[in-house]
Amino acid sequence: MAQLEKEYDDIESKFKSLTGLNKTDVLFIFIAVVLQMIRQFLQPSVNFDAFKSKKNRPSHNTTADEAKKSVYDKDKASTMKNKAESDKTKDSRYYHASVQEIADINHVPYDVVSGTKKFNVKLSGTNHRAKTLGHDPWLGYLFGTCNILTNTMSLGKDNAFRTLHVGKDTSGKLAAIAEANPIKMFEYTVKRYKESKATIGLAFIKKAYHIKSDEYSKEGLSLPFLQLLVDSDIIKELCESGIDYAKLDFLGSVGVQTALAEMINYVISVAHRITIICEENKKNNETITKDQLLQSLKKNVTLHEVRTRKVIIISESIASLVNAIVIGSIELFAVYTENEKLAKDAIKKLDIGGYISTVFHLFTDIRFITKIKKDFIAKAIEENYQDKLAQAK
Repeated sequence: MAQLEKEYDDIESKFKSLTGLNKTDVLFIFIAVVLQMIRQFLQPSVNFDAFKSKKNRPSHNTTADEAKKSVYDKDKASTMKNKAESDKTKDSRYYHASVQEIADINHVPYDVVSGTKKFNVKLSGTNHRAKTLGHDPWLGYLFGTCNILTNTMSLGKDNAFRTLHVGKDTSGKLAAIAEANPIKMFEYTVKRYKESKATIGLAFIKKAYHIKSDEYSKEGLSLPFLQLLVDSDIIKELCESGIDYAKLDFLGSVGVQTALAEMINYVISVAHRITIICEENKKNNETITKDQLLQSLKKNVTLHEVRTRKVIIISESIASLVNAIVIGSIELFAVYTENEKLAKDAIKKLDIGGYISTVFHLFTDIRFITKIKKDFIAKAIEENYQDKLAQAK
Protein backbone atom coordinates (compact mmCIF):
# COMPACT_ATOMS: atom_id res chain seq x y z
CA MET A 1 0.00 0.00 0.00
CA ALA A 2 2.82 2.38 0.91
CA GLN A 3 4.46 1.59 -2.43
CA LEU A 4 1.27 2.48 -4.31
CA GLU A 5 0.97 5.76 -2.41
CA LYS A 6 4.59 6.58 -3.22
CA GLU A 7 4.01 5.86 -6.91
CA TYR A 8 0.89 8.05 -6.89
CA ASP A 9 2.80 10.89 -5.21
CA ASP A 10 5.58 10.55 -7.77
CA ILE A 11 3.06 10.80 -10.61
CA GLU A 12 1.50 13.91 -9.06
CA SER A 13 4.94 15.46 -8.62
CA LYS A 14 5.75 14.75 -12.25
CA PHE A 15 2.49 16.41 -13.34
CA LYS A 16 3.30 19.47 -11.25
CA SER A 17 6.79 19.73 -12.69
CA LEU A 18 5.47 19.46 -16.25
CA THR A 19 2.66 21.98 -15.74
CA GLY A 20 4.26 24.30 -13.18
CA LEU A 21 4.73 27.95 -14.04
CA ASN A 22 8.13 29.27 -15.03
CA LYS A 23 9.61 32.73 -15.65
CA THR A 24 8.02 32.96 -19.09
CA ASP A 25 4.59 32.24 -17.62
CA VAL A 26 5.09 34.87 -14.92
CA LEU A 27 5.97 37.41 -17.61
CA PHE A 28 2.76 36.57 -19.47
CA ILE A 29 0.75 36.91 -16.25
CA PHE A 30 2.24 40.36 -15.70
CA ILE A 31 1.48 41.46 -19.27
CA ALA A 32 -2.07 40.09 -19.05
CA VAL A 33 -2.73 41.88 -15.75
CA VAL A 34 -1.46 45.17 -17.17
CA LEU A 35 -3.64 44.79 -20.29
CA GLN A 36 -6.70 43.95 -18.18
CA MET A 37 -6.12 46.98 -15.95
CA ILE A 38 -5.75 49.26 -18.97
CA ARG A 39 -9.02 47.80 -20.25
CA GLN A 40 -10.71 48.52 -16.92
CA PHE A 41 -9.65 52.16 -17.20
CA LEU A 42 -10.72 52.65 -20.83
CA GLN A 43 -13.83 50.48 -21.08
CA PRO A 44 -17.44 51.75 -20.83
CA SER A 45 -18.56 52.55 -17.30
CA VAL A 46 -21.69 51.10 -15.70
CA ASN A 47 -24.40 53.33 -14.28
CA PHE A 48 -26.43 51.83 -11.45
CA ASP A 49 -29.00 54.62 -11.76
CA ALA A 50 -30.58 52.29 -14.33
CA PHE A 51 -31.91 50.18 -11.45
CA LYS A 52 -33.35 53.05 -9.45
CA SER A 53 -37.11 53.49 -9.38
CA LYS A 54 -38.41 56.35 -11.49
CA LYS A 55 -39.12 58.56 -8.49
CA ASN A 56 -35.59 58.06 -7.14
CA ARG A 57 -33.84 58.84 -10.41
CA PRO A 58 -32.20 62.27 -10.78
CA SER A 59 -34.04 65.19 -12.35
CA HIS A 60 -33.53 66.05 -16.00
CA ASN A 61 -31.49 69.11 -15.02
CA THR A 62 -29.07 66.87 -13.13
CA THR A 63 -28.74 64.33 -15.94
CA ALA A 64 -28.32 67.17 -18.46
CA ASP A 65 -25.43 68.60 -16.44
CA GLU A 66 -23.83 65.15 -16.23
CA ALA A 67 -24.26 64.64 -19.98
CA LYS A 68 -22.52 67.95 -20.67
CA LYS A 69 -19.52 66.70 -18.73
CA SER A 70 -19.47 63.15 -20.11
CA VAL A 71 -20.49 63.27 -23.78
CA TYR A 72 -20.80 66.89 -24.91
CA ASP A 73 -17.54 68.04 -26.47
CA LYS A 74 -17.85 71.82 -26.17
CA ASP A 75 -14.62 72.55 -28.04
CA LYS A 76 -15.52 70.25 -30.91
CA ALA A 77 -19.02 71.72 -31.09
CA SER A 78 -17.54 75.23 -31.15
CA THR A 79 -15.19 74.24 -33.98
CA MET A 80 -18.09 72.72 -35.91
CA LYS A 81 -20.16 75.84 -35.36
CA ASN A 82 -17.40 78.12 -36.64
CA LYS A 83 -17.08 76.00 -39.77
CA ALA A 84 -20.85 75.89 -40.18
CA GLU A 85 -21.05 79.69 -40.03
CA SER A 86 -19.78 79.70 -43.61
CA ASP A 87 -23.21 78.38 -44.62
CA LYS A 88 -24.54 81.10 -46.92
CA THR A 89 -28.20 80.50 -46.03
CA LYS A 90 -28.22 81.21 -42.30
CA ASP A 91 -31.87 82.15 -41.79
CA SER A 92 -34.38 79.68 -40.39
CA ARG A 93 -37.15 78.48 -42.71
CA TYR A 94 -39.05 75.32 -43.59
CA TYR A 95 -36.68 72.32 -43.66
CA HIS A 96 -33.72 74.53 -42.75
CA ALA A 97 -32.67 75.33 -39.18
CA SER A 98 -30.22 78.17 -38.69
CA VAL A 99 -26.75 77.41 -37.38
CA GLN A 100 -27.61 79.29 -34.17
CA GLU A 101 -30.65 77.05 -33.63
CA ILE A 102 -28.61 73.92 -34.24
CA ALA A 103 -25.86 75.12 -31.89
CA ASP A 104 -28.36 75.76 -29.07
CA ILE A 105 -28.06 72.49 -27.12
CA ASN A 106 -30.88 73.37 -24.72
CA HIS A 107 -33.63 73.02 -27.32
CA VAL A 108 -34.53 70.35 -29.86
CA PRO A 109 -37.66 70.42 -32.06
CA TYR A 110 -38.88 67.00 -30.93
CA ASP A 111 -39.17 68.30 -27.34
CA VAL A 112 -41.80 70.86 -28.38
CA VAL A 113 -45.35 70.15 -27.14
CA SER A 114 -47.01 73.52 -27.77
CA GLY A 115 -49.32 73.70 -30.79
CA THR A 116 -49.55 69.94 -31.27
CA LYS A 117 -53.20 69.70 -30.22
CA LYS A 118 -54.44 71.41 -33.37
CA PHE A 119 -52.78 68.62 -35.35
CA ASN A 120 -54.49 66.02 -33.15
CA VAL A 121 -51.17 64.86 -31.71
CA LYS A 122 -51.55 66.01 -28.11
CA LEU A 123 -47.99 65.89 -26.88
CA SER A 124 -47.21 66.62 -23.24
CA GLY A 125 -44.17 66.75 -21.00
CA THR A 126 -44.82 63.18 -19.85
CA ASN A 127 -45.62 61.46 -23.15
CA HIS A 128 -43.60 63.24 -25.84
CA ARG A 129 -40.62 60.88 -25.52
CA ALA A 130 -42.85 57.90 -26.24
CA LYS A 131 -44.45 59.58 -29.26
CA THR A 132 -41.46 61.05 -31.12
CA LEU A 133 -38.86 59.14 -33.15
CA GLY A 134 -36.21 61.65 -32.14
CA HIS A 135 -36.32 60.15 -28.64
CA ASP A 136 -35.66 56.60 -29.83
CA PRO A 137 -32.19 55.84 -28.41
CA TRP A 138 -30.97 54.36 -31.71
CA LEU A 139 -33.30 55.60 -34.44
CA GLY A 140 -33.01 59.03 -32.86
CA TYR A 141 -29.52 59.41 -34.29
CA LEU A 142 -31.17 59.41 -37.72
CA PHE A 143 -34.56 61.04 -37.12
CA GLY A 144 -33.43 63.31 -34.30
CA THR A 145 -30.47 64.62 -36.28
CA CYS A 146 -32.72 65.24 -39.30
CA ASN A 147 -35.24 67.00 -37.04
CA ILE A 148 -32.54 69.28 -35.64
CA LEU A 149 -31.31 70.19 -39.12
CA THR A 150 -34.78 70.83 -40.55
CA ASN A 151 -36.74 72.13 -37.52
CA THR A 152 -39.17 69.24 -37.74
CA MET A 153 -40.66 66.65 -35.41
CA SER A 154 -41.02 62.99 -36.50
CA LEU A 155 -43.88 61.12 -34.83
CA GLY A 156 -44.24 57.40 -34.12
CA LYS A 157 -46.71 54.62 -34.91
CA ASP A 158 -49.74 55.99 -33.08
CA ASN A 159 -49.51 59.19 -35.12
CA ALA A 160 -49.03 57.40 -38.45
CA PHE A 161 -45.36 58.48 -38.66
CA ARG A 162 -46.34 62.02 -39.52
CA THR A 163 -43.88 64.91 -39.50
CA LEU A 164 -44.56 68.43 -38.23
CA HIS A 165 -42.76 71.71 -38.81
CA VAL A 166 -41.56 73.44 -35.63
CA GLY A 167 -41.16 77.20 -35.43
CA LYS A 168 -42.20 80.23 -33.42
CA ASP A 169 -45.91 80.96 -33.02
CA THR A 170 -47.45 84.43 -32.82
CA SER A 171 -46.29 84.80 -29.22
CA GLY A 172 -42.70 83.93 -30.14
CA LYS A 173 -42.88 80.52 -28.46
CA LEU A 174 -41.58 77.35 -30.12
CA ALA A 175 -44.54 75.31 -31.34
CA ALA A 176 -45.74 72.89 -34.00
CA ILE A 177 -46.84 75.17 -36.84
CA ALA A 178 -47.60 73.02 -39.90
CA GLU A 179 -47.61 69.55 -41.40
CA ALA A 180 -44.32 68.53 -43.03
CA ASN A 181 -43.29 65.92 -45.56
CA PRO A 182 -40.92 63.25 -44.14
CA ILE A 183 -39.43 62.57 -47.58
CA LYS A 184 -38.58 66.24 -47.99
CA MET A 185 -37.08 66.23 -44.49
CA PHE A 186 -34.58 63.58 -45.58
CA GLU A 187 -33.96 65.27 -48.93
CA TYR A 188 -33.13 68.58 -47.28
CA THR A 189 -30.89 66.81 -44.78
CA VAL A 190 -28.91 65.28 -47.64
CA LYS A 191 -28.76 68.69 -49.31
CA ARG A 192 -27.49 70.24 -46.06
CA TYR A 193 -24.85 67.53 -45.82
CA LYS A 194 -23.57 68.40 -49.28
CA GLU A 195 -23.51 72.11 -48.42
CA SER A 196 -21.91 71.88 -44.98
CA LYS A 197 -20.69 68.67 -43.34
CA ALA A 198 -19.76 70.70 -40.24
CA THR A 199 -23.44 71.54 -39.74
CA ILE A 200 -24.30 67.84 -39.77
CA GLY A 201 -21.55 67.20 -37.21
CA LEU A 202 -22.88 69.97 -34.99
CA ALA A 203 -26.39 68.48 -35.13
CA PHE A 204 -25.08 65.00 -34.38
CA ILE A 205 -23.15 66.22 -31.32
CA LYS A 206 -26.32 67.92 -30.08
CA LYS A 207 -28.33 64.74 -30.67
CA ALA A 208 -25.86 62.56 -28.75
CA TYR A 209 -25.98 64.97 -25.83
CA HIS A 210 -29.79 64.88 -25.68
CA ILE A 211 -29.89 61.08 -25.73
CA LYS A 212 -27.51 60.94 -22.77
CA SER A 213 -29.30 63.71 -20.88
CA ASP A 214 -32.63 61.85 -21.14
CA GLU A 215 -31.43 58.30 -20.54
CA TYR A 216 -31.19 58.29 -16.73
CA SER A 217 -33.76 60.98 -15.97
CA LYS A 218 -37.08 60.23 -14.28
CA GLU A 219 -38.97 59.77 -17.57
CA GLY A 220 -36.16 57.75 -19.15
CA LEU A 221 -36.05 56.54 -22.75
CA SER A 222 -37.83 53.59 -24.33
CA LEU A 223 -36.17 50.50 -25.71
CA PRO A 224 -34.98 50.98 -29.31
CA PHE A 225 -37.45 50.71 -32.22
CA LEU A 226 -40.60 50.59 -30.05
CA GLN A 227 -41.95 53.81 -31.60
CA LEU A 228 -42.05 51.91 -34.90
CA LEU A 229 -43.89 48.91 -33.48
CA VAL A 230 -46.28 49.83 -30.66
CA ASP A 231 -48.43 52.72 -29.45
CA SER A 232 -47.04 55.32 -27.09
CA ASP A 233 -49.27 54.16 -24.19
CA ILE A 234 -47.54 50.78 -24.18
CA ILE A 235 -44.10 52.43 -24.41
CA LYS A 236 -44.93 54.73 -21.51
CA GLU A 237 -46.18 51.80 -19.42
CA LEU A 238 -43.00 49.82 -20.10
CA CYS A 239 -40.83 52.77 -19.06
CA GLU A 240 -42.84 53.28 -15.88
CA SER A 241 -42.36 49.55 -15.12
CA GLY A 242 -38.61 49.99 -15.38
CA ILE A 243 -38.21 48.31 -18.77
CA ASP A 244 -36.26 51.03 -20.52
CA TYR A 245 -33.10 51.88 -22.41
CA ALA A 246 -31.06 52.61 -19.28
CA LYS A 247 -31.13 48.93 -18.31
CA LEU A 248 -30.33 47.84 -21.86
CA ASP A 249 -27.41 50.27 -21.91
CA PHE A 250 -26.19 48.87 -18.57
CA LEU A 251 -26.30 45.32 -19.92
CA GLY A 252 -24.60 46.48 -23.10
CA SER A 253 -21.77 48.06 -21.11
CA VAL A 254 -21.30 44.85 -19.11
CA GLY A 255 -21.33 42.88 -22.36
CA VAL A 256 -18.63 45.10 -23.86
CA GLN A 257 -16.53 44.73 -20.69
CA THR A 258 -16.83 40.94 -20.87
CA ALA A 259 -16.04 40.84 -24.59
CA LEU A 260 -12.94 43.00 -24.15
CA ALA A 261 -11.73 40.85 -21.24
CA GLU A 262 -12.19 37.71 -23.33
CA MET A 263 -10.41 39.30 -26.28
CA ILE A 264 -7.36 39.97 -24.10
CA ASN A 265 -7.54 36.39 -22.77
CA TYR A 266 -7.61 35.06 -26.32
CA VAL A 267 -4.61 37.13 -27.42
CA ILE A 268 -2.62 36.12 -24.33
CA SER A 269 -3.58 32.44 -24.76
CA VAL A 270 -2.47 32.31 -28.40
CA ALA A 271 0.75 34.22 -27.73
CA HIS A 272 1.55 32.00 -24.72
CA ARG A 273 0.95 28.78 -26.62
CA ILE A 274 3.09 29.95 -29.55
CA THR A 275 5.87 30.82 -27.09
CA ILE A 276 5.70 27.38 -25.48
CA ILE A 277 5.80 25.61 -28.86
CA CYS A 278 8.77 27.69 -30.00
CA GLU A 279 10.60 27.07 -26.71
CA GLU A 280 10.04 23.30 -27.00
CA ASN A 281 11.36 23.22 -30.55
CA LYS A 282 14.35 25.35 -29.62
CA LYS A 283 15.12 23.02 -26.72
CA ASN A 284 15.03 20.04 -29.09
CA ASN A 285 17.03 21.90 -31.76
CA GLU A 286 14.13 21.61 -34.17
CA THR A 287 12.63 24.13 -36.56
CA ILE A 288 8.89 24.47 -36.94
CA THR A 289 6.98 25.42 -40.06
CA LYS A 290 3.95 27.67 -40.17
CA ASP A 291 1.66 24.69 -40.86
CA GLN A 292 3.11 22.73 -37.95
CA LEU A 293 2.62 25.71 -35.67
CA LEU A 294 -1.03 26.05 -36.71
CA GLN A 295 -1.60 22.33 -36.14
CA SER A 296 -0.01 22.56 -32.70
CA LEU A 297 -2.26 25.48 -31.76
CA LYS A 298 -5.34 23.40 -32.59
CA LYS A 299 -4.37 20.75 -30.04
CA ASN A 300 -6.01 22.05 -26.87
CA VAL A 301 -5.83 18.91 -24.71
CA THR A 302 -2.12 18.99 -23.85
CA LEU A 303 -0.06 19.50 -20.74
CA HIS A 304 1.13 22.82 -22.14
CA GLU A 305 -2.47 24.01 -22.32
CA VAL A 306 -2.65 23.58 -18.54
CA ARG A 307 0.03 26.25 -18.15
CA THR A 308 -1.87 28.57 -20.50
CA ARG A 309 -5.08 28.11 -18.54
CA LYS A 310 -3.23 28.84 -15.30
CA VAL A 311 -1.88 32.08 -16.78
CA ILE A 312 -5.42 33.18 -17.68
CA ILE A 313 -6.93 32.22 -14.31
CA ILE A 314 -4.21 33.93 -12.28
CA SER A 315 -4.04 37.11 -14.39
CA GLU A 316 -7.81 37.59 -14.47
CA SER A 317 -8.14 36.89 -10.76
CA ILE A 318 -5.43 39.44 -9.94
CA ALA A 319 -6.95 42.10 -12.23
CA SER A 320 -10.45 41.56 -10.81
CA LEU A 321 -9.17 41.57 -7.23
CA VAL A 322 -7.22 44.80 -7.77
CA ASN A 323 -10.29 46.45 -9.32
CA ALA A 324 -12.49 45.39 -6.40
CA ILE A 325 -9.95 46.54 -3.80
CA VAL A 326 -9.34 49.92 -5.48
CA ILE A 327 -13.04 50.66 -5.97
CA GLY A 328 -13.84 49.45 -2.46
CA SER A 329 -11.10 51.65 -0.96
CA ILE A 330 -12.32 54.70 -2.87
CA GLU A 331 -15.88 54.02 -1.73
CA LEU A 332 -14.79 53.78 1.91
CA PHE A 333 -12.81 57.01 1.58
CA ALA A 334 -15.81 58.71 -0.05
CA VAL A 335 -18.09 57.59 2.78
CA TYR A 336 -15.57 58.75 5.38
CA THR A 337 -15.21 62.18 3.72
CA GLU A 338 -18.93 62.33 2.83
CA ASN A 339 -18.06 62.85 -0.82
CA GLU A 340 -21.14 61.61 -2.69
CA LYS A 341 -19.81 62.55 -6.11
CA LEU A 342 -16.61 60.54 -5.62
CA ALA A 343 -18.64 57.54 -4.45
CA LYS A 344 -20.95 57.75 -7.46
CA ASP A 345 -18.10 58.13 -9.95
CA ALA A 346 -16.04 55.31 -8.42
CA ILE A 347 -18.82 52.70 -8.46
CA LYS A 348 -19.22 53.27 -12.21
CA LYS A 349 -15.73 51.85 -12.71
CA LEU A 350 -16.64 48.43 -11.32
CA ASP A 351 -15.41 45.81 -13.78
CA ILE A 352 -18.56 43.66 -13.74
CA GLY A 353 -17.78 42.18 -17.15
CA GLY A 354 -14.30 41.28 -15.93
CA TYR A 355 -15.75 39.62 -12.83
CA ILE A 356 -18.07 37.54 -15.02
CA SER A 357 -15.15 36.50 -17.22
CA THR A 358 -13.05 35.62 -14.16
CA VAL A 359 -15.76 33.45 -12.59
CA PHE A 360 -16.34 31.73 -15.94
CA HIS A 361 -12.65 30.84 -16.26
CA LEU A 362 -12.39 29.76 -12.63
CA PHE A 363 -15.10 27.17 -13.29
CA THR A 364 -14.20 26.05 -16.81
CA ASP A 365 -10.41 26.21 -16.66
CA ILE A 366 -10.09 24.57 -13.24
CA ARG A 367 -12.39 21.81 -14.47
CA PHE A 368 -10.21 21.46 -17.59
CA ILE A 369 -7.01 21.28 -15.52
CA THR A 370 -8.57 18.70 -13.19
CA LYS A 371 -9.58 16.53 -16.14
CA ILE A 372 -6.10 16.71 -17.70
CA LYS A 373 -4.57 15.79 -14.35
CA LYS A 374 -6.89 12.79 -13.90
CA ASP A 375 -6.13 11.57 -17.43
CA PHE A 376 -2.39 12.01 -16.84
CA ILE A 377 -2.48 10.08 -13.56
CA ALA A 378 -4.66 7.32 -15.04
CA LYS A 379 -2.31 6.94 -18.01
CA ALA A 380 0.78 6.88 -15.76
CA ILE A 381 -0.76 4.25 -13.47
CA GLU A 382 -1.67 2.13 -16.49
CA GLU A 383 1.89 2.40 -17.83
CA ASN A 384 3.32 1.41 -14.43
CA TYR A 385 0.99 -1.57 -14.31
CA GLN A 386 1.99 -2.68 -17.81
CA ASP A 387 5.69 -2.33 -16.91
CA LYS A 388 5.27 -4.47 -13.79
CA LEU A 389 3.25 -7.00 -15.78
CA ALA A 390 6.02 -7.22 -18.38
CA GLN A 391 8.64 -7.65 -15.67
CA ALA A 392 6.63 -10.44 -14.05
CA LYS A 393 6.69 -12.37 -17.29
